[in-house]
Amino acid sequence: MKFTESTKTAWLVMMMDFFHYVAFMCTKPYLKGMLTDAHVSDEVAGIILAIFSLIQVLNAIILGKWIQKKGQKPQLITGAAMYLIAGVLLAFAPSVCGFADGVSGYSLGAAAADQWQMFGSSVENVVGGNFDAIGSAVLNVSTVDTNILGACMLTLCVLLLGTSHGIFLICGHYVITGIPKEEGRDKYVGYLTFINSIGQFVAPVVAAMLLVDTLIASSFSGRYFYVMILSVVASGISLALACIIRNVRGGKTKEPAKVGAVLRDRPLMKIVFLNAAVYFAVDVVSTYTQEFGEKTLMLTAAKATLIMAAMKFSAIFVRAFLGFLTKLVGSARLLRISLFVVAASIVGMGFTAEIAKMLSGLGLPYEGTKFVVIMFMSLLFGLANGLVNPLALIELSNASNSSNRSPALALRNMGNSGGQTIGEVAFGFLAGAFGTLSPVFLVSGTILFGCYLLSFDRKKKGVEVTNQNE
Repeated sequence: MKFTESTKTAWLVMMMDFFHYVAFMCTKPYLKGMLTDAHVSDEVAGIILAIFSLIQVLNAIILGKWIQKKGQKPQLITGAAMYLIAGVLLAFAPSVCGFADGVSGYSLGAAAADQWQMFGSSVENVVGGNFDAIGSAVLNVSTVDTNILGACMLTLCVLLLGTSHGIFLICGHYVITGIPKEEGRDKYVGYLTFINSIGQFVAPVVAAMLLVDTLIASSFSGRYFYVMILSVVASGISLALACIIRNVRGGKTKEPAKVGAVLRDRPLMKIVFLNAAVYFAVDVVSTYTQEFGEKTLMLTAAKATLIMAAMKFSAIFVRAFLGFLTKLVGSARLLRISLFVVAASIVGMGFTAEIAKMLSGLGLPYEGTKFVVIMFMSLLFGLANGLVNPLALIELSNASNSSNRSPALALRNMGNSGGQTIGEVAFGFLAGAFGTLSPVFLVSGTILFGCYLLSFDRKKKGVEVTNQNE
């Protein structure tokens, strides 16, 4: 394998991304649990967690402009430092804010009342007076269930984590898509997403061994302490790599493109919109498949978990062969095939019970057939969906050049985060409105069939989109 400056930088970025995703999976999945320990209501916790995606939408354009002017290195250093700081805060938040045992619910109001009573007792010894009664009144008025200090600190951490994650997404994609196609850009896009997936798989396994049971958690550390320390270590490694990576600047030969110019670029915006629509629609699978298997299809929890695991493993597996597949089929054609298979497999999930009934008429056992059908659909979905995101990134690279790639990636990240956030709300509403999950899968599949139709180029055959990786 021949290494160039571009590919060396790409490997460093992939190493950074691996450790970032280890840190990511040691923090993001446990934020809800920490908010619950701080006695934050589900409604408020939902708002706080939504900030993670919202901040990526709001700052994407700013980050895109910054990388265009200064390169990706300053951003990566900033992003890694943010994640490290957030990890430290999350590690010590339970002890500092008083919810390490997960049951205290100690509030700022209670703390103020306690301090007043302590002060009153001291003054009472000197000048007399019933200051304890005043302290009790303060306690009655101001004590609330929510640990306000804990909620505020966790909100700050979510802001830092969301901003940092957005930085890593844009910078990683910026470096990889900047590799000339003849140096194996498509292959490296597959490697990046493959390594990211490995990081997302390894971290939860290690984190599960580091979790401390609530009943034996010390009053100092809390049950997530060691998981957060792992996040800090991984972020520290990312920060060290960010300090030695080569800086890649955009727009060397041209004036950097403005966001307005990118918005008017129809081929680019078509890919951005397509990717956002996919993120909007496929979230239903990761969110509801487990519940659909257990409650609608009446599968055991073990079988439903096995389906989710097979889906994730197939997505990870296929990304390692992205370079080979794009050479064999072509990135644009492979994207269309993947979109069609994703749409068909999601619709198939919705019709699992009906397909199983039809096959049971041929003498096959109904219960076993249900499991086989949804497992088959899940494997198809995992294989196809594992290709859609990196293929859309390749197509964005094909349609962009060195002067507009950064703002295009920023818009893509904004669209993906926005689409996923809106999808969570929209499909949650649909699930509640229908009262069953089968129609939700059908709606998602229909949207993805629309994405499949959108992926076709309306131009005449023989017209190529120039790849301007300069």
